[in-house]
Amino acid sequence: MSCFKHYSNYYDLIYSDKNYSTEVNYVESLFQNKTRCKNILEFGCGTGIHANLLAEKNYIVHGIDSSLEMIKIASEKTNGLN
Repeated sequence: MSCFKHYSNYYDLIYSDKNYSTEVNYVESLFQNKTRCKNILEFGCGTGIHANLLAEKNYIVHGIDSSLEMIKIASEKTNGLN
């Protein structure tokens, strides 16, 4: 999607005051009550901020996004290890 080509450059700046940690803690609280699964498939992963925070909590995260530009940024943040 060509609309994400420029948007991806500013995505992290636009959401810089978003509380990703609180969101990740909430999602994790839902998992802990239901399952022992440590694998997560994240649709619309954007630049990978949620994925990185979940990985720090020992989850294995597979991110999918329709924007190749967003995937590229997410991959660069993790040195392509995710």
